[in-house]
Amino acid sequence: MNRYRYKFSGKIFIVASIGLLLAAVCLILNAIRLIKLISSEEVGVYAVISVAVAMIMSVAFLVIITALFVDSRYIFEKNFLVTKFGLIKNTTDYKTIKQIVWFKEVNKLTVFHEDGSFTNIVINDNEYQAFAEELRSHNANIVYYEDITTSEKK
Repeated sequence: MNRYRYKFSGKIFIVASIGLLLAAVCLILNAIRLIKLISSEEVGVYAVISVAVAMIMSVAFLVIITALFVDSRYIFEKNFLVTKFGLIKNTTDYKTIKQIVWFKEVNKLTVFHEDGSFTNIVINDNEYQAFAEELRSHNANIVYYEDITTSEKK
């Protein structure tokens, strides 16, 4: 079973890192706020619940973003191509894949399905050929070609 890691762009990595930092800060500040609320003489149920909800949301965000970085990949299983994007998992039967095209001008690898939909494969550029060969090894009917068309820009 081969695996190909999802390649995050620099912008996504920066935005997600900032989100992780903000979620961690939110969690810490709300933990401090909860301690102060509990130690005060007048503890309001609404205040404790609102702080607890904010802490739960921060933890959830930390888990989701961390899962994106740790477990985003394409996995070749016996009968399916599995796309994992953090906690989200999608399986595609090899039989439903019609063709793979490497658009060299824009350097994108795209998998086209029988129903007309398509999936852009986001992995390291130097792994495109191996990915296509692995996919074709599971279904020999998949057509693979490299589109080297250049458009004239005026």
